[in-house]
Amino acid sequence: MGDALHTGGTTADGQGVTSAREARLAQAGLLAVQGPTVLDVRTGVLHGPGSTALVTGNGDTAPMSYSVAPHQWVTSRRTADGPYLGALDVVRKAATTPAPVSGARIDVIYVRQADNATDVLTPDAVTEDQYGVTQGVSFPGTPQKPQIPVGALELATATVAAGATATNGAGVTITNTARQTVPRGAPIPVRSQAERDALDKYDSLTVRRLDLPGRPTETWDGTWNPTHGGDTGWVAVPTKTGFGSNQGGLQVRCIGKQVQCRYGWSAAGLSLGGASTVATVPEGFRPPGSFYGWAGTANPNYNCRIVVDGATGDVSLTPGGTTVSSYFRMDNCSWLID
Repeated sequence: MGDALHTGGTTADGQGVTSAREARLAQAGLLAVQGPTVLDVRTGVLHGPGSTALVTGNGDTAPMSYSVAPHQWVTSRRTADGPYLGALDVVRKAATTPAPVSGARIDVIYVRQADNATDVLTPDAVTEDQYGVTQGVSFPGTPQKPQIPVGALELATATVAAGATATNGAGVTITNTARQTVPRGAPIPVRSQAERDALDKYDSLTVRRLDLPGRPTETWDGTWNPTHGGDTGWVAVPTKTGFGSNQGGLQVRCIGKQVQCRYGWSAAGLSLGGASTVATVPEGFRPPGSFYGWAGTANPNYNCRIVVDGATGDVSLTPGGTTVSSYFRMDNCSWLID
């Protein structure tokens, strides 16, 4: 049984005031949930300016190193030990070994709180924050990602090719991967659908999709559903190669549950008698099922059928008649999303 924070004196069993482990467990209630119980907090860096791009290369050569920008972090060895909350207030360098002689390897840059208290899992020799790098084995083909120490939080990975002399030069590719965390009750930022799907789900769990335009939120009630409300603003939908976009290309906007469209394409690349897929509407803006409509054209004697596939988001245009108009626009198209 943990004692409340900031209590003084001596407890009935003579154990004294709150221990460090009990304090961590109490603080866990302020952080987003990650695991199957309310005590399993989501580890990661606290989401904010720059938190998704903390690790960069630098010109160090002896040894090579990575630069880690200031941030706040949450790590954990196991649920029973509670989470560690820490902060880095100045840039810290994490050293790595020279590039491999041949092939390539993967480095993993991490932060970890070392703790020599006897009541935690596998006590360390010291108590201090550690910014380190675990190096993988060099491979001529696809290198393998190495494991990081228990209780460590991955901040980034780097592929280091043979011949690289510094982490900011040719031969080193850094990918920031730090998981984002937030206070309990706030939407959890996720970098991809795969990261969202890996969460331990519970009713009303809400995420924010950092990989989608407008950074929409989605809520779990047995399935993932867009969280409606507010205005995403106009989001550009890139035109596929080979088709003309001098009408601005398609833009979509979601206000509440309604998706609005504007702009469109020139006739470049379109052919008569068949459908052409000219763009793909991003997740969060796609209609349930599919949307069928007609494009506005430069000449009212021409027509063009529009289909927006609700599953894939593909927008296909099928011009009618014996010729095509000079452009096709979707300003008159709108649908509701579930």
